[in-house]
Amino acid sequence: TDKDGNKEYFEIKKVLDTRSNKTGVVILPNPISNEVTAFLNLSKAQTVSITITDINGKVLKSRTAKYSEGSTGVTMLTNDLPKGIYFLRTAGEDFTDVQKLIKQ
Repeated sequence: TDKDGNKEYFEIKKVLDTRSNKTGVVILPNPISNEVTAFLNLSKAQTVSITITDINGKVLKSRTAKYSEGSTGVTMLTNDLPKGIYFLRTAGEDFTDVQKLIKQ
């Protein structure tokens, strides 16, 4: 809101803090509905495998690709998954990360 009362709205942006050189994974949104995005912050270029499993460990979705150093977002569709609890596992050459997903 300006001093004269005029309002302007801006779209929401996702921001990752990439100042540290650490490898990290942030997943958004959670709970999920139709898709989930894993934001990767990689310390070096590497092959990364991303899998979504059910609570019993059965792999339901999988993607493997080579990603360059820095930040990137990888989106996976989840509209065909029923409501429930899942796990998103991200594994690279120098890291592994597992996070719980809730499908609404």
